[in-house]
Amino acid sequence: TELVFLTSLAQQASVAIENARLFESEQRRRQEAEKLQVAATAVTSSLDLEEVLETILVALKQVVPYDSASMFLLEGDQVRIRAAKGLPDPDIALGQLFPASNALLRAIQRSGKAVIVDDAQLDSRFEKWAGGDQIHGWLGVPLVARGQIIGYVTLDSDTPCAFHESDAILAQTFAHQAAAAIDNARLFTSLEQSNLELSRAYDTTLEGWGNALELRDKETQGHTRRVTELTLRLARQLGIREPLLTHLRRGVLVHDIGKMGVPDRILHKKAPLTKKEWEQLRKHPQYAFDLLYPITYLRPALEVAYCHHERWDGKGYPRGLTGEEIPLLARVFSVVDVWDALLSDRVYRKAWPREKVIDYIREQTGRQFDPRIAEEFLRMVDGRGARHNPPDGSIPGD
Repeated sequence: TELVFLTSLAQQASVAIENARLFESEQRRRQEAEKLQVAATAVTSSLDLEEVLETILVALKQVVPYDSASMFLLEGDQVRIRAAKGLPDPDIALGQLFPASNALLRAIQRSGKAVIVDDAQLDSRFEKWAGGDQIHGWLGVPLVARGQIIGYVTLDSDTPCAFHESDAILAQTFAHQAAAAIDNARLFTSLEQSNLELSRAYDTTLEGWGNALELRDKETQGHTRRVTELTLRLARQLGIREPLLTHLRRGVLVHDIGKMGVPDRILHKKAPLTKKEWEQLRKHPQYAFDLLYPITYLRPALEVAYCHHERWDGKGYPRGLTGEEIPLLARVFSVVDVWDALLSDRVYRKAWPREKVIDYIREQTGRQFDPRIAEEFLRMVDGRGARHNPPDGSIPGD
């Protein structure tokens, strides 16, 4: 009877111990899963490559503790250290290139899996690339994206036999997500670079258009460059920021593109224009609209070319817009356009003195120009003087 009781008690104890072990194992797996989830979220929270690499090493330490770690990315037949934590001298290590033919990296490459070294100091395959005298435990994991190894993560410990198979499994699971984040960041960086190159090509083309227009009219040479620089300066003082500054710059570069549709006999006429000739000249904003609207990337900039001859009081053209009906970028540019036009010689008049131009802009504040923008411009050029009207009754800037 006692034997049966003891046997039964032993069985119950065994079951209880097994249940406790299973419970502890389940708790550990749950904690590991939670850590992996937190780490994965952190890794995928950015598209900046350097930030992603840094985040990977910080997040990985929450999953598999280490004393030091390095992130190697493949560059042809070499690997470069792109991020590191805990190394004796990380500033020297970062950016260094090493052969991808290293025996440990080749072992990872051949197996496609993590490799554990119990004591690196006793392993002939281990190379002390970044001062590894203190490294004993070592774990190397491949970074695989779209079926290709793109790099490696190496974890180091000052203690021998620090890493186990369970650590390798966790690190490998994390590395899959990390590799995808790296790949996405690289694609994003490549896309950004392509967009930047395309944007530069666009702007070079626009500058070419502006130069071509100025070749047609030698009296306006340098006008586009001058008004572009001054308009952007004014816009920044008004608190305008990107992407509006880019649209404004492009709009200024093509602000007179519509004059391609105006005959030379009108543009270069020294005598006063007839009423019919004025009507022809004042069509150039509409010509600009018709020419540029089909070009999608220029549409946000189109308002400058189309509306910079509108007036605050509604007496401008081509549509007679009033006040804030006039797009902001066109209001900013119109002040600068008039400033530069009046300071320059034209076939129909000589350049005005600086003080006379300042006084004209002051007088036209609230008439031709947005008062806030005109006042800011006057503060920017910091001028004083008496008031004058244009001698021929025309709208400066034409």
